[in-house]
Amino acid sequence: MDRAEILNFITQVETEDVDPVGVAKAFAATVDELQSRISEQDMQRLLLVGAAMFRNSIKGTQAEMQLPPEPLCPDRAHLLENEPFKGILH
Repeated sequence: MDRAEILNFITQVETEDVDPVGVAKAFAATVDELQSRISEQDMQRLLLVGAAMFRNSIKGTQAEMQLPPEPLCPDRAHLLENEPFKGILH
């Protein structure tokens, strides 16, 4: 899967009947398997994303994450494609 396919899946798959704690456990098991193959920075990013997804799922609302703004013009589109989390996830 490429980035677009992954994003499409994440944003389109229906998950309302999925238990948030079960998802968190599956995510933790997956990250545990990956941690020997990824950098510490990537590990921290995954943990932050997992925590945000879990917190948002148990609140029942979509809490605002500090994500970069949508590009206002095509000239800025490359900024999100090249480094979408630069300056946000350390």
